[in-house]
Amino acid sequence: CWAYTSSFSASYNVLVSQWNSSSNAWIFRITSGLIGLYANIGGTQDYNVSVTNTLNTWDHYAVARSGSSLYFFKNGSLVGTVSISGSISTSSSNVTLAVLSDLNSTTVHNGYISNMRIVIGTALSTGSTYPVPTAPLTAVSGTQLLTCQSNRFKDSSSNNLAITVTGSLV
Repeated sequence: CWAYTSSFSASYNVLVSQWNSSSNAWIFRITSGLIGLYANIGGTQDYNVSVTNTLNTWDHYAVARSGSSLYFFKNGSLVGTVSISGSISTSSSNVTLAVLSDLNSTTVHNGYISNMRIVIGTALSTGSTYPVPTAPLTAVSGTQLLTCQSNRFKDSSSNNLAITVTGSLV
């Protein structure tokens, strides 16, 4: 996804999360100094890489999993790789874009998200670079959710998932 951050919250800014049970959940988040994936896969695990995130600018973020490795990208460059074990939920239910729903005032993303795509089953990049999109994303093989591409809240993946807007929009 692309993210524009107006301010960093006290702890971290959640960009997207999937929470179908407390034992199988994940949260993709940023702070001023990291990109991270929190995963509850039989026990809480934090997978983070250090990176400088700046305010009031659009940045492109991507995370790819291949085997036991997570690859974190910012603006097309690999910024870190970490090892991971266990299965992360692949359910497309209960996905939350935190910029759209204030889950917790200390973790909501303060800014905007554009072109959020979740792909299951294919790591789109595991090299040292990731192609930064210059046009709206498309639904590639394995796309489970593709949203935040227009002035409508809709899923442009083949799943055509219903999106429920809650909270206030700023």
